[in-house]
Amino acid sequence: MMIWVKLFAAAKQRAGAQVTNFAFAEGATVADLRKALAAEYPTLADFLPHCRIAVNCDFAGDEVVLSESQEIGVIPPVSGG
Repeated sequence: MMIWVKLFAAAKQRAGAQVTNFAFAEGATVADLRKALAAEYPTLADFLPHCRIAVNCDFAGDEVVLSESQEIGVIPPVSGG
């Protein structure tokens, strides 16, 4: 299955891409996606543990199983005042 991922803010800047995709076997999880992102974009590797992964607009834990039809985003931490 093909998973499309949107990268936001600092994640987009570090990866140099706004959208990326990965081919996974059925049953792939958010944890698998994190590993694939770190391998494809080494500049994200140390940053990903601080990011949240959103699946269909809800934050998802690493155990969540992905499917092709889902909207997936990488949301970096936000700071400011």
